[in-house]
Amino acid sequence: MIKEIKGLGALTHVHFTLQQKKIKSIILRVKANNHIHITFPYGVGIEEIVRAVDKRKEWIESKLIDFSCVQKEQYCNGGWIYHLGNIYSIDYIFAPRIHVSLYEGKIQVSAKEESAIKPILEKWQKKEAQRIYAEILSYWAERLGVQISCLSIKKMSSRWGSCNPKKGYINLNFVLVKMPRALIEYVAVHELIHFFFYYHNKDFYAMMNKCLPEWKQRETMLKEWSRKIKI
Repeated sequence: MIKEIKGLGALTHVHFTLQQKKIKSIILRVKANNHIHITFPYGVGIEEIVRAVDKRKEWIESKLIDFSCVQKEQYCNGGWIYHLGNIYSIDYIFAPRIHVSLYEGKIQVSAKEESAIKPILEKWQKKEAQRIYAEILSYWAERLGVQISCLSIKKMSSRWGSCNPKKGYINLNFVLVKMPRALIEYVAVHELIHFFFYYHNKDFYAMMNKCLPEWKQRETMLKEWSRKIKI
């Protein structure tokens, strides 16, 4: 018996294929396209399968990201995108009015045409980036006593952020909104510290250590994510 289902345990956004076989234990295989193939012995119930999935949740999510790093986001019904470090499957609904919402590991897009999914989601993520980046910058600017006159969000191919301290300008890469919030914060704080120190000298890094003691770990994470996200 082979059964296809959407969501098991804590992994509500993942597609599963369940297959019974003459084996002694549950076997989980992570496939591409946000898919898990589970082979399980006869006599094993769904509750035991769910426990096995939840027990290996972190490992599964890590493998899913590894698979997705060799693929581009798929802007179509049943496709997927990154948002704040999570993978969301796309659920398209025909409707006369455009609307985007997140629920249960999905991103629901309402529109007249499926071909509009990509521009709609890019516009939505741009607004989300504006809101989240501004929130993070406002918090840290107040803590550091920095005045920001302009926040610009754009796709940049060679850097995650830049700034002009004299004018109070900060530019942040749009793609950061696809990564965990901690990495957005790392880049934002990095740029704000350039308001005090132009070069990456010992004073710059001393201030980084004071603001974000774990900044080196975040820097490593950013490098890992930069290999996963295709601009």
